[in-house]
Amino acid sequence: MLMPYEYMKMQRLQSIRRKSLIFRTLLQRWAFLMPVVLIGVFVIGHVLTKQQSVEVHHVQKKAMSNEEVNTEYGMHYNTAYESMDRVGLGIDGSSTSESNDTYKSTINNDKESGFTVLAMSSYSYVDMTENWLRSIETLHIYPNITIIATDLAAYNELTKFSDSLSLIQAPTPRKPGDRSYTHFRWKYVLDLLQRNQDVLVSDVDTVWLENPFPYFWNRNDMFISWNPISKRCPGLIFLRSTQNTIQFVKEFINRLSKEDSDTKVLNFMIDNQVIPTLTYSILDPLRFISGWFYFNDDWRTRHANVSPVVIHANGINMTSKDAFDWHDVKVKHLKKYGLWFNGNAKLTWEAGTASFVVAK
Repeated sequence: MLMPYEYMKMQRLQSIRRKSLIFRTLLQRWAFLMPVVLIGVFVIGHVLTKQQSVEVHHVQKKAMSNEEVNTEYGMHYNTAYESMDRVGLGIDGSSTSESNDTYKSTINNDKESGFTVLAMSSYSYVDMTENWLRSIETLHIYPNITIIATDLAAYNELTKFSDSLSLIQAPTPRKPGDRSYTHFRWKYVLDLLQRNQDVLVSDVDTVWLENPFPYFWNRNDMFISWNPISKRCPGLIFLRSTQNTIQFVKEFINRLSKEDSDTKVLNFMIDNQVIPTLTYSILDPLRFISGWFYFNDDWRTRHANVSPVVIHANGINMTSKDAFDWHDVKVKHLKKYGLWFNGNAKLTWEAGTASFVVAK
């Protein structure tokens, strides 16, 4: 006869055997389903992860949509190299106090302000140069402006505008289509930078509707305008006098001797980070507007609330009747959209005194 404790021990052993048998039976019957279960767990986990990623991407895309620039123009920013700031703008679109303070402390009407606006004009573009100057005059700002005249006729006409404009007569090109003018402009930019002058390079087919200087408020080396075709555009570019900028312009000039387009050189050097430590910002294309957009009626309708700072008369669609006369087409568009300021009144430039230099 079994003792009570022996009976209990036997009962436990029998219970363990029954459970083990049940487990082995289930394992044998359902073992083939284990891979399916594991795959199911993996798939569910992957779906959940992807859903979370989609939600994050949606949030990012929504944030980019709030910055119309990115979705409208397909711009891609490398945040380590290219600032995503809407330059000089507060959240509500107004100029920040920091930008205004910086402007007041670095820009003034004195010839020793350390700031030069540099433009270039041929005789055929003298009327457009005058329009550019008059648009600036309406803002009641009088920065130090130097204009490179590419021919003697332009030089003589420009001297009639104001006694306070600095004029330089560029050397005559060696042959038609020679890039000497472009070389000369950028060599002069380099000279100014090396003399501790900040430089705003502006094409004369631009129109200024608001003071642009507060938009160069942070300490980036350069601020560059943008359009959907050439991307970064040297037609309006601010260069701060820094070692990064000086190195950039030196290499820029060197490469320009082998390339017929300063736009191509500019984009190549930045895309390839030729000067790795260079910092720059893209000027807001909704404020510094290319003609590709501003002269498009559909675009203007969709952006009726846009307040332009500078409009560049580039990217205009040519027609056969235009006979490829860029000057006349640009003037026609500027007049059509109320951007023509020329009149009979004499320019009243107030900054500094004339400084006429003939380049050797």
